[in-house]
Amino acid sequence: SWNGLHQCAPPRYLQPTEDEIFAHYDYIGERADIGIMAYNTPWAMPAGYSFSQSLIERLAEIENFAGIKWSSPNAQQYMSMIRLFGERVSFISNGSIMSIGYKLGARGFTDFMANVAPRLSLHRWKLVQEKRWDEFDRIELAMQIDPQINAVRPGELSGSGMGEGPDARLRLRVLGLDTGPHFPAQVGYSEEHIEGYRRVVEASGIREWVDWDASAFE
Repeated sequence: SWNGLHQCAPPRYLQPTEDEIFAHYDYIGERADIGIMAYNTPWAMPAGYSFSQSLIERLAEIENFAGIKWSSPNAQQYMSMIRLFGERVSFISNGSIMSIGYKLGARGFTDFMANVAPRLSLHRWKLVQEKRWDEFDRIELAMQIDPQINAVRPGELSGSGMGEGPDARLRLRVLGLDTGPHFPAQVGYSEEHIEGYRRVVEASGIREWVDWDASAFE
């Protein structure tokens, strides 16, 4: 929870129906005196379920439903839902497709790197607010797309496993911010992956945006 808003993931131990997902948020909405932000998590849901148009239509009718932390494995769905509901629901992009989501109405983004390079995050946010799409896309290409193509071999970076702890912590650790170990049940990355990721970071140019070092904690 933050700033009068509570982020809630849907139930996902077993595949819920859309009626059950709606009932989950409606129950919370009736008992909470702050806004609710739903979290679409297709990577964690059985069968990769992602919020449908009909479900978002229903969720938007909940009085204190404020928005969705939004991503989708399907680019068409990612764009279409923002296009359809962007004026009624605040979409916070959790994995942008360049600037397209913001052009269609997304109102913000999540960013792990804000913990270690806040100046970069603020700059990207300023570009979104000022609709400087070409500049935003150049940064996305240089930092997100090109390094993955040019700095590592195919298959050198392994996919993440259970949860985002190892991945998020590695991103920060290679830039000097050690956030401690991930959960014991989460398996860390191989040395090959870590070395490849270091090359991706160096190729991205993000170090130019990091203004602090570990002495800040001394």
